[in-house]
Amino acid sequence: MIDLIYFGVTNFKWSLGQSLCSKYETDSILYSIEQFVNTESPWLLLWDHILGPPSEKELAVLISEGPDIFHSGLLLGMGELPKSINYVLPNWMLTLNPTTKRKSISWKISPRACLLRKNVLKTIKFRKEYKSPEYTFIDFGYRCIINGAVIQNIPDLIPDNFINKQLVIKHDEILFIQSNFSTKWYLWYLFRNLLVGNYGLNQIIRYYFYIIVVESISNNSGSSK
Repeated sequence: MIDLIYFGVTNFKWSLGQSLCSKYETDSILYSIEQFVNTESPWLLLWDHILGPPSEKELAVLISEGPDIFHSGLLLGMGELPKSINYVLPNWMLTLNPTTKRKSISWKISPRACLLRKNVLKTIKFRKEYKSPEYTFIDFGYRCIINGAVIQNIPDLIPDNFINKQLVIKHDEILFIQSNFSTKWYLWYLFRNLLVGNYGLNQIIRYYFYIIVVESISNNSGSSK
């Protein structure tokens, strides 16, 4: 019914489906997910053992409902990520974070407590270029919700004493904009960060020429077809 990928221990007891222990690293998590995409269970749970055992009763309630993805990302510090989206979509309704204390729509998924339908994994793939699992799932959640998936933040999925903050990783912030928005918005993001002093001029020049190289490769490959 529900397969499980868990982090932190090697003897996690699980009776609802197959299970696999993974390192909390992007490559390891994505490899583990690939092992479960085509198994019989329609659902996949990712879970950090530090949160305690997941409630099978709560999980049974969730899978009987309509959404495609459930998570507790806002309680796990994901609400502040990605900072970069504030430069390109400051007025988007889903840029703002709802309260962490009630069920709500939020694409800011944490891999530490995430229940998802496997059908979503067959439609939208994870990007492998991010350095952190948090940004990997933030990117995945963003692309899922703009493509029509229903994603809910569920505070009752985990204990309420695990509120924490996530680190802002510049590489992943830039990659989020470069991957999901046009070159115009990418350059605007770089310019704004230069103005406020987040990046130095040398960094901006390096990122600027990076996007030129990427576009050149893309255009050349397109013209050779």
